[in-house]
Amino acid sequence: VDPCAQASCDIHAECVRNGPSATCVCTSPYIGDGHTCKIDQNCTTLSCDSHASCSTDIGTPKCKCMLGYMGDGSTCVEIDECANSPCDPNAACTNSTGGYSCSCRPGYRGNGMTCMDVDECTENRPCDVHATCRNTEGSFSCQCSSGYTGSGIRCEDTNECAMSPCDRNASCTNLPGTYECACNQCLDGNRTSCRTHDYCAGARCGT
Repeated sequence: VDPCAQASCDIHAECVRNGPSATCVCTSPYIGDGHTCKIDQNCTTLSCDSHASCSTDIGTPKCKCMLGYMGDGSTCVEIDECANSPCDPNAACTNSTGGYSCSCRPGYRGNGMTCMDVDECTENRPCDVHATCRNTEGSFSCQCSSGYTGSGIRCEDTNECAMSPCDRNASCTNLPGTYECACNQCLDGNRTSCRTHDYCAGARCGT
């Protein structure tokens, strides 16, 4: 006599013969004594990955990878969200376990998903008072004004008189950002050319 014919196993169980006797065993994902089997709501018969949780949304328990991971549930691997960065083009993406973060690069401001250029010339005024500031995308540049030399962040007055820009018959006076030439006594002219006054011709000038 087939012992399984009289075992009265549940429809979700299989009969295991052991000589003249038989044992009913529930099949996954069902649990019970074999004679009565019910769905395993706690996934105790499933081997879910440590980054997966049990889902019974469709009635049958199933391992489902957690947010930030992908796989069949029994095996889950981390998703590198930064591989196809969701951040703003002017932001840096940092991948983390199960997620990511975005941060705007220097020279930009925002939440990382949206970044706006910072106008350093207006907000920070990084250049010297004797320099012109020009804002650029994510940065800025400084250029010393005429009559000054330096990096633009710091500018120093140029001593034009050291380069003898005046006529040889004139004296040079250095001034902030410029210089001044003065023709010697009894001479007239401009910065680079001094000549004798007509009314001084033949006259003896004092010292």
